Amino acid sequence: MLLGILPWVLLLIPHRINLSWWEIFRLYMVGFFINNIIPGGVGGEFYKAYVLAKSTGKVTQSIASIFLVRYLALLSLIILSSLVTVLLWRTFDSAGMLHALLGVIVVMIAAFIVTLLIILYGAKWGSALLMKYTLGVPLVRLTRDLAHYGRHVNYLVIALCLAIAAPVVEGLAYYCIALSLGAHLPFFPFLLLIPILTMIYHIPVTVNAVGTQDAALVMFLKCFGVEPVVSLSISIIAHGLQITVAAFGALSYFSIFFQRGVKMPAEDELKAMAEAQCQNE
Repeated sequence: MLLGILPWVLLLIPHRINLSWWEIFRLYMVGFFINNIIPGGVGGEFYKAYVLAKSTGKVTQSIASIFLVRYLALLSLIILSSLVTVLLWRTFDSAGMLHALLGVIVVMIAAFIVTLLIILYGAKWGSALLMKYTLGVPLVRLTRDLAHYGRHVNYLVIALCLAIAAPVVEGLAYYCIALSLGAHLPFFPFLLLIPILTMIYHIPVTVNAVGTQDAALVMFLKCFGVEPVVSLSISIIAHGLQITVAAFGALSYFSIFFQRGVKMPAEDELKAMAEAQCQNE
């Protein structure tokens, strides 16, 4: 959990967004809770952007920090999955998984490039057209605030290293669960499992990717000789741990709601705050 928070803490510094560790932790936990009850796993980012912008008055800077955390997380998954695939090329080839894994990596790289092109050129050529998809937040200003991180490369490098460490720790958690159930597998395949499960998690089909992630994990571990019942047990335990952590986020959300009355944002609120920020500057 700490590895998920630290990159965001670092990326708040260049824009001088000052929040206490406790406030950042609570906001992160609420976002984690919302991501686990809304299919697609991005609703929590919208909420964090809204609350952070409302607290600081820095709309595009707040969104830029949250977007860049997710973007670095995607880059870390690309790097990790590519390295593991190269290291275990023959293993995955003999298991009949190589083409599927290469397909996953290609999809992640395509998502990374398309998002980069939208940020770089969408702001210049299609900002007005894309306004309704960005909830009224001007892409030109968002691009400027993202470019500001170019002056703070040290923060970017450290944040990327932490982003790479996060799925490694998550893979270690799955590995330990597997060992506890008697599935004695090498550690490296679990590093590749995390990017696969993360991609499926962001497909808005079911809440918390229940069913879809389970099926993917069963199919993945079956290539290594793990019985489906054991694989499903690993997945259920992992879901249970995730729901337990999300429950703390739910407590944080309701405590914030009753203390400050912070509700889920309406669709036009970020737009209104962005316009107010432009007027103030």
